[in-house]
Amino acid sequence: GATSDAKSANDALSKLGLDLEQRRLELEDASRKFQSQSAEYQNAKRRLASAEHLAKGVLENETRNLSSGMSPQLARASAQLDSLRAAVSENQKILARYEQTAKTAPANYASVEAVKRSFLAALENKALLDIELANAKIAEARDPSRFEVVDPPQADPDPVGPKRLFPTLLAFFVALAIQSWPAWSTRLKAIDN
Repeated sequence: GATSDAKSANDALSKLGLDLEQRRLELEDASRKFQSQSAEYQNAKRRLASAEHLAKGVLENETRNLSSGMSPQLARASAQLDSLRAAVSENQKILARYEQTAKTAPANYASVEAVKRSFLAALENKALLDIELANAKIAEARDPSRFEVVDPPQADPDPVGPKRLFPTLLAFFVALAIQSWPAWSTRLKAIDN
């Protein structure tokens, strides 16, 4: 009787420990794949909480049984209960760490997205500048104001200046006489008086 009770209690505790571990792993997977507000994560969290609640109830019941001396054969079960307590405590720590990370994740995601948008805008701007540079090179190559010297220089057959020296000198002296006439006329009047 007592041995079979101990064996069934040990089997139940082992199964409960495996189930608790499985649900903890499911929560860790959900925390990596989904955000903390997602239904998948919340469902995994509820499943873990229900398994922990069940484990806590079993632990309390078995602890009462051990302390009352009703089933001393469950010493091995007590060790398993302690391991379940440790698993529950570890699960609570993992859950607290994840929830803390989940609180800061949106800010980190937003800053990464801002840098990504800035980088993509810079790439688009660079592409536009590359196109403008290519267009400017083409326009410069087609510019009609650009020229090349093809023929050697030649003297102009119709020079701008006069061909003869005499008309030039005559024009110079006439201009000089016209400009100096007022001064000469005042001197001549002064001499006559």
